[in-house]
Amino acid sequence: MGSPAFRRFPDPFSNPAPTPASFDYINEGQDLAESSKGSRLLNLPVEILSKVIENFDPIADQESLACLALVNRDCGQLARSCQFRSVKLDFSSRATSLAGVLFREAVERSRHHGRTRLPSLGACVRHVRASNMYFWRQVDALKAGPFSRDGNHEDDREPMTDLQFQ
Repeated sequence: MGSPAFRRFPDPFSNPAPTPASFDYINEGQDLAESSKGSRLLNLPVEILSKVIENFDPIADQESLACLALVNRDCGQLARSCQFRSVKLDFSSRATSLAGVLFREAVERSRHHGRTRLPSLGACVRHVRASNMYFWRQVDALKAGPFSRDGNHEDDREPMTDLQFQ
């Protein structure tokens, strides 16, 4: 007999996955695109549309969300609300690019009284997880010889910081 199967139980103290922001919030008061006017999906009440989008899993339904994003601008924003409801910012190139997009949107908002010309990615983000472990791994890889640290001090570093947006 082997050892019993290990099952990972959810952490009761962790934040639950956030729900995607509602369409009226992510659309930021902009009118529907001309191609969206006759859409039965986008003309549903916001509450029902929110329930539909909540059922998408951003990892398992990547292909479906990518197809939805290609329909038109408003469906793209709806797909982004699911894909980017929770983001992880570390020092990787993907996270740096994402932070750059969010920064450019913030600059645009500061110049245009809190508005953006096009639907924004920042409106879709509900939860940010910041991690500096990627940075420390790069630093540790660069250190060699007499500059290497004695022992592993990764436990001394705070690996994650959660920010929850309402």
